[in-house]
Amino acid sequence: MKLNKFIELYWNYYLQLEKDFFELEPYCTIDEANDKAFSTKYLHLILSICGEIDTISKRLCVCLDSNFDVDTAGINDYKNVLMKRFPGIANEIVSIKYHVYREIRPFQPWAYKNNPHWWGVYNKVKHHRDELWNGKEAYKYATQKTTLETLSALYIILEYWAAFNFVIPDDREKNIREMRQLESKHFTMVNWMPFYGFFSGSEFFIIDKCRQYLNQQAQEKGDAE
Repeated sequence: MKLNKFIELYWNYYLQLEKDFFELEPYCTIDEANDKAFSTKYLHLILSICGEIDTISKRLCVCLDSNFDVDTAGINDYKNVLMKRFPGIANEIVSIKYHVYREIRPFQPWAYKNNPHWWGVYNKVKHHRDELWNGKEAYKYATQKTTLETLSALYIILEYWAAFNFVIPDDREKNIREMRQLESKHFTMVNWMPFYGFFSGSEFFIIDKCRQYLNQQAQEKGDAE
């Protein structure tokens, strides 16, 4: 997929979701004290973000496994395919720029063969939002914390898909700056920070380091098995 098409179809939509979330900050500060703050706007965002995670995961999994069945696939299928090729995705850390807030590890439960709590919240608010869940109505789990986790998860999935398209292929002249255009305005992937460079007034993405990082994940997974 060409970069412009990727941006048009997927990246611009992500940026809109990100913008929608951070525009709420003047009304509910991003802070751990507000982790449990819930609202219909957070619910709306969670439904939209997780729907996009569903879409992006299907597209990425098809790229990784030509036999992947998008019609029947669910979160467990995404987990199996992505963890097989990119087991390091479970260790990815997202931090929020210019904020004092905990590091977010949205896929960490995959390392223990579990699914993230935020995905359970998504299913509850989508299908059973008026029912009790652990003693309170499910819609009250549509919180700031859950929204942050889902948004950071979408960012990670998009970065991996972009890397699969624009980093892993060995086309140095074409790809060396493309990933630089796909940086979040508000999030940083901590493990990927060494891949960004600046030289002679130009910012760029160091594709060799990123490619080594991604390919080493699969190698270490194979050695462990």
